[in-house]
Amino acid sequence: MARKTVLCHFYNEEWILPFWLKHHREIFDHGVMIDYHSTDRSAQLIRDFCPTWEVITSGNANFLPQPVDDEVMMHEAKLEGWRICLNATEFLFGNYARMHDNPGTDQIFVGQWMFTDMERREEPFYLNINLPLYQQRWWGYGIVKDFSATQSHGSVPRAPRSLHNHAIRYDVLGRHYPGSPQTHPDLSIFYYGYASLEQGSINRKMQIQTQCPLAGINTNHKFTFDQLMDRFRKEQQPMSRDLREEIKLYIDMHEAYMINKRSQPPLQTQEHIRTAITALNTALMQAEPGGFELQAEPRVVG
Repeated sequence: MARKTVLCHFYNEEWILPFWLKHHREIFDHGVMIDYHSTDRSAQLIRDFCPTWEVITSGNANFLPQPVDDEVMMHEAKLEGWRICLNATEFLFGNYARMHDNPGTDQIFVGQWMFTDMERREEPFYLNINLPLYQQRWWGYGIVKDFSATQSHGSVPRAPRSLHNHAIRYDVLGRHYPGSPQTHPDLSIFYYGYASLEQGSINRKMQIQTQCPLAGINTNHKFTFDQLMDRFRKEQQPMSRDLREEIKLYIDMHEAYMINKRSQPPLQTQEHIRTAITALNTALMQAEPGGFELQAEPRVVG
């Protein structure tokens, strides 16, 4: 099967990384995590949740758009199979079989749904690390088609990301594709950057601007606390609606994928079974030449 790799560049993301890692380790074979000199427990969390994934210290001092994209492209060029670079607030959902074994080159543009903390209704205020985010946040707004519609308080629509099985060049800074519609209706990204107003999330939003030296005042990456609250309460919340029916397809496909995956024994377990059967066959043949032989391919029941 085609190898699947997720990349992510991060700085002090310990608040959301447990959700992100637990979700994507089920979908991807490998992860390449680019650490922009975090001072919190982010790198250790990656080693704890995904011990086989790579944690690479960035060669860049901070988040300047072109060097960030260049570094991502450098690491992507070393990979085989499917790859996508996501922020720690972006979660891939839907039909993962789109990452097929086609030997030709392919590129999929994946649209984004935005989720917002509404501070009311049946959604919990404090997020529970033991539950997936989609079970705790379902208010937000859909995939945006007009990417020029930046709001007066600084909220910006999120254009599609690229999921691809070959090395590409990102021609738009930030690795978004505002001119490309979503390729498949059954594969999307859930964006949780505005999904919580608890203190850990607020701290995360405020500290990232220290790593964006070229960002202008009142932009998506540089703002005061009051400006951030205006985005939540004057833009994000008024734009939001209950999305449960609209996103049900993606969640159903994800949960079906998880049920199927958990019903299959890990490859390591299969190999252990084959090794044990081989050893038993050898012992049986030595004890009684010409005796019966067990099947070397294990049959898994249940």
